[in-house]
Amino acid sequence: MNTESLDDDAQQDFQQLDATRAFLGQHFAAVIAAFSSDTPVRLQALHAALLAHDSQQTARLAHALAGSCASIGATHMARLCRELQQQASQGGPDPGGPDLGGCDPDAWWPRLEREYARIESYLQACGARPPVKTD
Repeated sequence: MNTESLDDDAQQDFQQLDATRAFLGQHFAAVIAAFSSDTPVRLQALHAALLAHDSQQTARLAHALAGSCASIGATHMARLCRELQQQASQGGPDPGGPDLGGCDPDAWWPRLEREYARIESYLQACGARPPVKTD
């Protein structure tokens, strides 16, 4: 994949993903398959927690997603998730309360979606993932 026009975060991620692919060898496809099937579910749960202003659930889900992303080398998305986790952890304990520690769902959700789409596009372009079928 041509990475000349990508920003620094994207280039770093793609280099790390390539390093992870080289390290895991034949096992990379299985790891990516698990990541690609699990992550949309986690993202939807995270989105629901953000919309519900549930700081504890947002922090827990962001933590789990950060670990998944880091495990495949998606360092920028892992960093975003850790930032979200940290902000949500500063929120109040009330699941229905308005305080997410300064987390604005309308600001966080598009960033997470965009980053996940970028990772999936790269995985498809490098042959680690088949194209997503749409009916």
